[in-house]
Amino acid sequence: MALVSRTELGVRDTGKSITVSEDPRAKLMYYIDCIFSVIDITELDPHIQRFRQFRNYFTIIGFDVDRLIALCLILSPDELQGKVIFHNEEMCGDSGNVFLELSNVQTRFLVTESLLIAGQNRQVRKIMLFRMIWLKKNFVDPIALLLLRRQQEKEEQEEKKRKSSFCVIL
Repeated sequence: MALVSRTELGVRDTGKSITVSEDPRAKLMYYIDCIFSVIDITELDPHIQRFRQFRNYFTIIGFDVDRLIALCLILSPDELQGKVIFHNEEMCGDSGNVFLELSNVQTRFLVTESLLIAGQNRQVRKIMLFRMIWLKKNFVDPIALLLLRRQQEKEEQEEKKRKSSFCVIL
């Protein structure tokens, strides 16, 4: 048996345009919010939601600034690049960043490598996918019509035999 598989990848832009304060705390909090959007990092800090609220950057002072920095170092681009964040100038267009939601659909077929046809073993080289309308048009209807015609021909031949086998005595 051979497994034939096809994966279709879907990409959907889920980003939105926002404005972030120039304050470094706001910028780092926005970064955390962006990273949280692509991976669940709740377990890194029980107060992660607070660090995601970049519009409230002014509430992050003292020890919280240290926690914000530590969290950002754990989630540095060096750690995440090529895994959940990717450098691509072209795809960002006019935006600084773009969020893409990925989805995939897998179609799989288990294909036998060989099968027995007319008493002979045949190797499978390809598979064919079809729609039911194609099967109906190219197999179901034609085979039904030919079987009906063949049955009618047999009945006509039998009728001719019966008529010719009678003998008339005068």
